Amino acid sequence: MYSLNNFYYILYSHLLKPAKLLDVSFYPFGKTDPESLIAGGVSGAWHIDKPAKFGICFFYDQEPLDINVVDRLTTLNASPLRFNILAHSEHSTEINTIQKKHFISHNWYYFFHGFAALDWYRDIEYFANTKPNFNKTYICLNRLCTEKRSYRLALVAELIKEKISNKGNVSLHIKNRDNTLTVKDEIFNPNSLLSLNAKKNIARHIIPLKENLIVDKEIVHGYDSANFGRWEYKMLQDNFWQVVTETVFYDQKLHLTEKIFKPIVTKRPFLLVAAPGNLAYLKSYGFKTFDRWIDETYDTVIDNDTRISMIVQELKKLSALSKEQQQDMFDQMQEVLEYNFQHFYGKFKEIIVSELVDNFKGCVTAYNYQRLDDKAIDQSLYNWDSIKKLLSK
Repeated sequence: MYSLNNFYYILYSHLLKPAKLLDVSFYPFGKTDPESLIAGGVSGAWHIDKPAKFGICFFYDQEPLDINVVDRLTTLNASPLRFNILAHSEHSTEINTIQKKHFISHNWYYFFHGFAALDWYRDIEYFANTKPNFNKTYICLNRLCTEKRSYRLALVAELIKEKISNKGNVSLHIKNRDNTLTVKDEIFNPNSLLSLNAKKNIARHIIPLKENLIVDKEIVHGYDSANFGRWEYKMLQDNFWQVVTETVFYDQKLHLTEKIFKPIVTKRPFLLVAAPGNLAYLKSYGFKTFDRWIDETYDTVIDNDTRISMIVQELKKLSALSKEQQQDMFDQMQEVLEYNFQHFYGKFKEIIVSELVDNFKGCVTAYNYQRLDDKAIDQSLYNWDSIKKLLSK
């Protein structure tokens, strides 16, 4: 698997360059502020005011789209007369709004974090899968817990309320690095996405906590997923179920990050705490889930509090099982766990590469459709099948 560090350059070399598109992206990884926006970072132009012959490709694929951020990016200077592409990693109505407001004529979807996970977790394929000796029924890791991630406060409060927080390894960073509390600020924030009921639960069960709940380490950096190694591998394998708390929960988006692939590469079952529909979204890429053993209809529930409550109730049932029952359940799951592992390191890459190339080809075809001027892109410059074969290696 090619390094994510060169991901944009590889896309530029094989796809953007023949169309004479200028690349525009955020740097460093994970940033989405206007000050971190650079143009020509991989093509070598390096000047935001240097015009591309046909247009730009704006990469906003590392994080969920935020229209408020895009509205501040006055340096885009997109024109409706040129070939402008928004490259992103989600399915949402926000895409159409951004396109219309900023004259971005085409959108190019691909599963960015699928490529990230294939790079970051490439070593795990070669790790020895040790015999399980489950420390806890589940593990639930939570770092950021304010603003759009505030649902994690509600989740942990519900675990404590149902008296099963001690059945799992639960982390929750309720203090900032300067040792200031963040929970009260979130509860009293008039713009908080938490419901009144969730705030009451948090006040009752989280506020009394004096310190961070620590499972892994005191300070967890945003780039730690890229350093996934033997210590994290063992920590995750020592627990039966993994509770994956995704980036997107409140927004009606289909968007997954590298987090969902951690239980897959460590061969463990999981519950997905995300926006509705994201479990089905994962399955659309060929992965299997665990509806033979738990109720996964939580994925269809729109109400945020109810969705959390349903997930916690499943954890409560699992936590009530004896060690022998848990082991028996785990043994029954082996076919699914092994299938997901092999699929991730096998066919999955071909699927997301084909999707990436086909969707870019769709942008080019749509741009060329009924074009009568000399701006049409010469598709003879592309050998689409060869590009797919190369990028799938």
